[in-house]
Amino acid sequence: AADSISSRHLTTKVPVMFVLMEFSQQCDSAGVRCHLNWRPRDANQEADRITKNNFSDFSLEHRVDVSWSELGLSVLPSLLRFANFQSTLEDFKSASADVAATSSRIHFVKSQWG
Repeated sequence: AADSISSRHLTTKVPVMFVLMEFSQQCDSAGVRCHLNWRPRDANQEADRITKNNFSDFSLEHRVDVSWSELGLSVLPSLLRFANFQSTLEDFKSASADVAATSSRIHFVKSQWG
């Protein structure tokens, strides 16, 4: 499963690899071994609808309310902070490159003779 997720090049907003890393850490801490298999999107329509915020396949009476603070995440918060830092750094580098590109051009003003 990790290879399958890695091959997707982390194109999602919250990279799936981060979630896999947290899940692996939680399993390891609990002494649980888990074998994951990737299911193609068309083989799991319910999950596809959930990603589109369509919960019509599920009963509200079975919903479990939970907050992030209750989950006891150990790896994910640090990874998300790092991802945010990397994104900010890339934005800064891009802005700096734009400034450098425009300021490095020397503009000569022709003087009038005579």
